[in-house]
Amino acid sequence: SRLSGLQQLRLAANQIEDVTPLVRLTGLNELRLPHNRIRDLESLAGLAQLEVLDLGHNQVEDLTPLAGLHQLEVLQVPGNQISDLAPLMELEQLSALDIWNNPLSQTATNRQIPALQARGVEIRW
Repeated sequence: SRLSGLQQLRLAANQIEDVTPLVRLTGLNELRLPHNRIRDLESLAGLAQLEVLDLGHNQVEDLTPLAGLHQLEVLQVPGNQISDLAPLMELEQLSALDIWNNPLSQTATNRQIPALQARGVEIRW
């Protein structure tokens, strides 16, 4: 695809539900999709170059597809439906996480957040 070299993409407030068309944009290092209707992140799992991902104010519940994004430094997911942060625990480059206004589980608040903070991750929650 001619867009495979694209490094940054911002598509805020576009009522986007399906991110499957982004699967070929493997050169992306910054993806900002706040204020859409995104639930399923499977299509983002192969975007291995991502360093910044903004999915604030969508309908995301499961972060599992992000577990393999080992270059990810900044993740913004405020205002979603996330309860579990386990998929983020192995992301060694993660330095900033915004999870404000999510229905976090007790495990997330009592174990996962302190573990991430102990690693130096700056967390807004």
